[in-house]
Amino acid sequence: MKHLVALGGLCLMLAVGAGPQALKAQELARGSVLDKLDQVPPEWKRRRLAPGVGYLIDPEPHLEEAASRHDMIHVLNLHPTFGQRPWSPNLAKHVQYLHDVYYLEFWFKPVRLIWVDVPQPDGRFVRKQIWYMVYRVRNTGQKPVRFIPQFVLHAEDLKRYYPDRLVPVALKPIMERERPPRVLLDTVQMASIELPPAEPGKANSIWGVACWEDVDPSTDFFSVYVQGLTNAYRREAVADAEGKKRWKFTRKTLQLNFWRPGDAVDPHDREIRFGRPGHVAYRWVYR
Repeated sequence: MKHLVALGGLCLMLAVGAGPQALKAQELARGSVLDKLDQVPPEWKRRRLAPGVGYLIDPEPHLEEAASRHDMIHVLNLHPTFGQRPWSPNLAKHVQYLHDVYYLEFWFKPVRLIWVDVPQPDGRFVRKQIWYMVYRVRNTGQKPVRFIPQFVLHAEDLKRYYPDRLVPVALKPIMERERPPRVLLDTVQMASIELPPAEPGKANSIWGVACWEDVDPSTDFFSVYVQGLTNAYRREAVADAEGKKRWKFTRKTLQLNFWRPGDAVDPHDREIRFGRPGHVAYRWVYR
C-alpha cells in the first residue's frame, strides 16, 4: 500500500511538472499572477513618478499592416500557371491576405544600472553590474493579448548584441530602488499571462523589467530593440540556393536609442541619456 501511495505521489508530481519552476509556470498560466500584481508594500503605492521620468511610445499603427497582397509562392513553385485560363488570371498571384493586428501601449524609464551578487554554477557569488529597464504595457484593444517580450541591447560602437537575461537576484533590489506601483515581472512571467483589455477608468497596466548582464561599460552608443508590442510583420520573397522562392519574415520592432557620454571607469546610470545627438530618440523598424 505504501508503494502504491508513493507511486501515486510520483505520478502527481510528473503530472504537475515535478518542480517549483513548473508549478510556478502553471500558476502563471492560470492567470493567478494578475491577482498578485498589487501585493507590494503600502509605501510603494504612495510614490508618484514626476513628469518626464518615463516615456510613452506611440505604436504608430498603419492601415497597410492589416492587409497585404502577395503571390502564393509555394503554389507557384509547383504550378507556375495555377488556375490560369484565357478568361481567368493566375489564381496564385496578387492574393489578398488579412491580418488581425494588435498594438500595445508601451511606457518605459531609461536604462539604469545596479550592482548585485549573481550566483555562479560553482556556487560562488560574483558581484556584477546589471543594466535594466523598467517598463509597463497596457492592452488598449478589445481582445486579450499575450505579450511575449524580446529585449536586445545593441552596443553599436562595439558591434555587440546582448539579449535580455533572467537575473532573479536582481528583481528585489530593483523593486526596492524603483518602488513601482505594481510587482515587476521578468520576461518569462510576462509571457506566461494574457493582458486583458484595459477597462474604462482603470489603468490595467502590467509592469515588467528587462535585464542585461556583462554589458561592456566602454560602450557610448547603444539601442534597445523591443519585439512583441505588435504582431505586425512584413514578408519578402527571396530565392534559395535552388532558385525557388521562400518567404523571409521581419517583425515590427521598437528601437530605442541611448547615448552614454562616459568611459569604462565607474559607470553610472546618470550618464545614460535617452536619445542621441543628430538621431531620433526612437523609431519603428522591421527586423
